[in-house]
Amino acid sequence: MNKELALIITLGVLSYIVDTQSAPNNYYNNSDDNIKAYSVLLFHHIISIYILLGFLTDNKYLLYLYLLITINTVIHWRTNNDKCFLTTYVNKKFGIKETNTFRSIFYVCGVKATGNFFITLWIIFGWCVCIYKLFIYKNKKKSNYTFSHFKRDKDMKSRRLLRQSDY
Repeated sequence: MNKELALIITLGVLSYIVDTQSAPNNYYNNSDDNIKAYSVLLFHHIISIYILLGFLTDNKYLLYLYLLITINTVIHWRTNNDKCFLTTYVNKKFGIKETNTFRSIFYVCGVKATGNFFITLWIIFGWCVCIYKLFIYKNKKKSNYTFSHFKRDKDMKSRRLLRQSDY
């Protein structure tokens, strides 16, 4: 498994643990029927961490996946009254008020007024970094190679001309 992906999953699991352990009593009721809801909550935390940090990777496949997931997430929020279907599902399964938001790592750390607007701004920043890494930085590397290759050819031509002038 990719080290960066393993780190994202680990941070997602830690976010899940902090959320479930710091929640008020009976916020996530502990009945056995909610194993699926706990699994969805864990998945939500992993995806949340990936949305927040996925653009930091240098793995091009994870960067393309980041673009795909974040674009779909923003479209989903805009078409679903700024609500995530995962949050709605978990809230319904645990009997939490529909108006309660997802307890992301920001929420758990005390930044309660984040909302989708702040996350959307962060995602736009992530898109800029991601696009830079995928398209601009990659092309800069190629152009530097081409330039150094051109320079080396130019130097070799200059040497040949010098050798020819000796005769």
